[in-house]
Amino acid sequence: YSRDHRPDLKQWVMNLICADTGGIPLLFAPGDGNQSDQEALVLLLARYRQSLELGEVVVLDGASYSQENLGALRGFSWVMRVPATLKEAKVLLREELPQEAWRPLLPGYRGLEVESEYGGVRQRWLLVESQERARMEEASLQQRIARAEGEARKVLGRLTARTFACEADARRALSEASGRLPLHRLVYLGVQEERQWERV
Repeated sequence: YSRDHRPDLKQWVMNLICADTGGIPLLFAPGDGNQSDQEALVLLLARYRQSLELGEVVVLDGASYSQENLGALRGFSWVMRVPATLKEAKVLLREELPQEAWRPLLPGYRGLEVESEYGGVRQRWLLVESQERARMEEASLQQRIARAEGEARKVLGRLTARTFACEADARRALSEASGRLPLHRLVYLGVQEERQWERV
């Protein structure tokens, strides 16, 4: 039971290493409910290696991908997802890659192999692209553009319907309206002056 009176929080976790064939448990160890998988799983693998030498390939998720853990995994063969938040991964994802470098994988998928030396460890990254996901991303982008265009037209319509006492007021209103539009920039083109006569 929770001595902190927080039964909604994990009190403890069970760390588990399984074989890929049949998911047979090979090693398990209880851990603190507040533990970080990023640190605990690699230490557990080191304990596993001390106990059994099976020439294993380790499969971990992206949370374990760090310079420290890659150093601790020396001697292991491993497969891991590289987090897209990593600086090197961001650069690769933004880069325009040559079409001839891609190779077909399963139907609807293609892949590109890239060499990296992150954390002082030589490794091969496989960049995978899904045609279906690319179509969905394109459709989503077009929807966002259409919404942004509609919002820009509304803002511009409200702005052009207004009259201003002076040019400085018009410039200020234009700048404020442009700041509310993340995908558009309103450009100042000039002022059309209208003279109004007051009857006395």
